[in-house]
Amino acid sequence: GKGYAFEEPLILIDKNCIESALAKNLSKQLDITVLESTASTAAYLRSHVNPQKKSICIAEHQAAGIGRLGRSWVS
Repeated sequence: GKGYAFEEPLILIDKNCIESALAKNLSKQLDITVLESTASTAAYLRSHVNPQKKSICIAEHQAAGIGRLGRSWVS
């Protein structure tokens, strides 16, 4: 009557898998951040800029993202 629950969180995005799929020299040039949840990946990147590397932020869930033409984006 209480439903089902995972013993551990379900992680769909695997940072190690992404890095291993990239060429080794390319992955060294990128700062890859994988988040479980964030308001907006773009807002996260604006506040965590690494001037030494290009940055990528991927999130399982974002609650206040902004899509094309200023439309709201919820994933």
